[in-house]
Amino acid sequence: MERNEVFDKLKETISASNKEIDVSNITEKSDFYQELGLSSIELLFVIFAIEDQFNVRLKNENLENIKTVGELIDLIIAKL
Repeated sequence: MERNEVFDKLKETISASNKEIDVSNITEKSDFYQELGLSSIELLFVIFAIEDQFNVRLKNENLENIKTVGELIDLIIAKL
């Protein structure tokens, strides 16, 4: 799967978790907490949805240092 495909699916999932987020404002450099304003619970829902969509399992220790959309994309691609 191409990086842009992962990015597009991730943007849709982020937007679905918080209706106030405009998909067009999400970039790979977007910080989940600072820029996008996701709560910890919303980010968990994003992670769960991503695991289902891509049929991957993301371990907590891998997620602890993830702060941006691009970092999560890198992690997803590494698991595919």
